[in-house]
Amino acid sequence: MNASQLLKEEAHRAKAIVNELKRLHTDLSQDQLYWKPNQNTWSVVECVEHINTACRHYIPEMTRKIQSAPTNNVEKEFQSGLLGNYLANMMAPKSNGQIKGKMKTLGKFEPRTKTIDLDARLVFDECIDHHKKLLTLIEKATHVDLNKVRVTSAIGAIIRFKLGDCFRFNTSHHERHLLQARNLTKARGFPAH
Repeated sequence: MNASQLLKEEAHRAKAIVNELKRLHTDLSQDQLYWKPNQNTWSVVECVEHINTACRHYIPEMTRKIQSAPTNNVEKEFQSGLLGNYLANMMAPKSNGQIKGKMKTLGKFEPRTKTIDLDARLVFDECIDHHKKLLTLIEKATHVDLNKVRVTSAIGAIIRFKLGDCFRFNTSHHERHLLQARNLTKARGFPAH
């Protein structure tokens, strides 16, 4: 895959995520943002806080890796890694807009506080800010080799993504949880206002 094209696609996806975050935050009332169909399901605001939890690791990690990467001999083609490609594809919503199989979240990625303790405005503002930083990183990544720069996974050094796969994994992960949040608005019992 052409590295430049990959970065354009990831920038497009990141912009769509920002637009969806703004839509969710402005379209939904406080009751709707905090509503949960049961104790084992996240609210809309918890879905967004989960994205923030991941971004708190990946944004600084990608920033460090891009800043320290050489900017000469940049490969024009990106070859996805076997594991990175698998994880990005596994995380991505299906083409029909459905979430692929349910996954259990590791404890350290659960939303940090109870729903009632989360300030929706702050949670959404933080997430939008993360995605603006992600867009800046995508722009800066045009000057580094997406194949050679490696980013340590949030679960530890056992998994290291190629930078291109890291972008793909993150946008897929964020799309997945925004779809989860949007699906809550269609659930039985969701507040009308």
